[in-house]
Amino acid sequence: MDLSNFSRRRPRLGPGGTGAPQPASAGWGWVYRDRARENAGWPFPLGTWNDISVRMTKVSTQDHRVSTGCRRRARTRATLLRAGLQVMAKKGPGQTSIDDVIRAAGVARGTFYKYFRSIPDLINALGPAVLDEIVMGQADWVGQLADPAERICAGLTSVIALVESHPVLGHFMARSGWPAADLSAHLMQKIGGVVDQGMDEGRFAPMPRSVALALIEGVVLGSVHAVAQGASARPIGISASEVILRGFGLPAEEVARIAGAPVTGPAPRQGYLLGGLASD
Repeated sequence: MDLSNFSRRRPRLGPGGTGAPQPASAGWGWVYRDRARENAGWPFPLGTWNDISVRMTKVSTQDHRVSTGCRRRARTRATLLRAGLQVMAKKGPGQTSIDDVIRAAGVARGTFYKYFRSIPDLINALGPAVLDEIVMGQADWVGQLADPAERICAGLTSVIALVESHPVLGHFMARSGWPAADLSAHLMQKIGGVVDQGMDEGRFAPMPRSVALALIEGVVLGSVHAVAQGASARPIGISASEVILRGFGLPAEEVARIAGAPVTGPAPRQGYLLGGLASD
């Protein structure tokens, strides 16, 4: 019997091969060692599984630290975005300073510069973040509607109701002229498919996508201004839906039916930006 690939097993030591050996019950014995692999540079040439477990523990610890650090940075960035939203809702983007934001966020100036270079940089990040959260809050149930006209109205009504329940959001959108021109491409990514579907199916009158987007943007901004100044969201939502559907070429009877339909979807989900603003 060829015993060249067998060797005596020594009592296993502590992590990294150091420290007190394990109890005698661990014992001695024979273990198989693939010497061909060891000679070829197998990653674990000594067959010491203690070393392997130590390495795996180190990797696991490093992964945990990286994950914890990422979550901490995400929370800090969210805090700065939320603070920026609150300050701009009160003062407007043009009157907002870095000192205003860090005071509202409760962080140091150096922390601000780790995430944003300036207030315009913060605004550029805040616009898409607000849009993503608005769309996320209603995407599940609105996306289940087959008729693109109903989907447009349901989404618009949901956004206007969200502004009514989150006054800070309404004041921010009104003061910043949101959705701004530089956000149009991002907005079209969110709703462009619905507009295209309506035109492809002959539901909407054919028109350039940019014109359809401008129509929606203008109606949304005007409605937000009205609600931010105290108007009731429900009648504003109905009127806004009627304007958009007429602009898309739907018959008057159908416009009245779709725009006046009751909102049956669930309350919008709230993300990190809007979650703490409902009572502000």
